[in-house]
Amino acid sequence: RMEMLNADSRNKDVIQPYLTSQDINQRPDSSPSRFVINFKDMSEKEASTYSLPYRRVYELVKPVRDKLTRQIHETCFWKYWDRRDDMYAYLNTLKRALVMGRVSKQHAVTFMEINWIPFDGVVIFLWDDYSHFGLLQSSIHEVWASRYRTTLRKDPRYSVSDCFATFALPDKKKLTLLVE
Repeated sequence: RMEMLNADSRNKDVIQPYLTSQDINQRPDSSPSRFVINFKDMSEKEASTYSLPYRRVYELVKPVRDKLTRQIHETCFWKYWDRRDDMYAYLNTLKRALVMGRVSKQHAVTFMEINWIPFDGVVIFLWDDYSHFGLLQSSIHEVWASRYRTTLRKDPRYSVSDCFATFALPDKKKLTLLVE
């Protein structure tokens, strides 16, 4: 990463922090320990103007994707694989987002910066406030999640459909009426 940034300061436009479950659970500040090259919606011609990042993707990613058939990025190998456009569009309306590791022995909810790229093993809650942080980090949610989670090998696995979708969230209108 530093080699690419030192070679051309423009490369910071396409090198983004990459958040994993391990980062959330093992780093004191839950910050990303890795980086990913993300050309977003750039054409191949635009992406190739970032010479070192493009070369790395060309050498490491293209051979793998060339072997795939009927995949999203079969013809545009330089684009980041796991694109969830609706999620990223909504993330851009927030100051940050709540996250937790999908497979983890700890029930640890924290905040993620919106310019970070989350690994598939990171559960993203599209809220940026402490009220939802308190609710998701609460012992009530932890007990609920431990009751409905699944396992991956012997590790607990937070399932959005089983743990989150079934969790009773407070109705904001009712809460507002109670406060007023």
